[in-house]
Amino acid sequence: MSIGVKDADVSGILIMKCDSTGVIKCALMNEFGISALNFCISEDRRKVELVNVISFLDKWYIRKVLKSDLEYLFSATEDDLEKENHNRVIKRADDSVILENKKYNITYTLEQLKGNDNEADQ
Repeated sequence: MSIGVKDADVSGILIMKCDSTGVIKCALMNEFGISALNFCISEDRRKVELVNVISFLDKWYIRKVLKSDLEYLFSATEDDLEKENHNRVIKRADDSVILENKKYNITYTLEQLKGNDNEADQ
């Protein structure tokens, strides 16, 4: 996953785990193992709770935009693709999903990990 703005981006591996209550717990970690973002998605995928945000993103106005964009992204359906809603557009390209927040010029890219399916067996 990557979150890109005009001059910078935050990227890494998004780890998602569903717990016994149906809540999905997520962590965005970079290649050094530093957690940039931890959040939970409700069972119905309509609510996102930001648990931990890296210090340079931990501002109330940034948290508000992140929360709102992630809620829109994870609650979206096939019908929402390519439609603009509140200055946001979700697109699908190959093995990735892209959310563009046109108001704040932020791009969220979720890309499926590529690799050999047999790597886990080795």
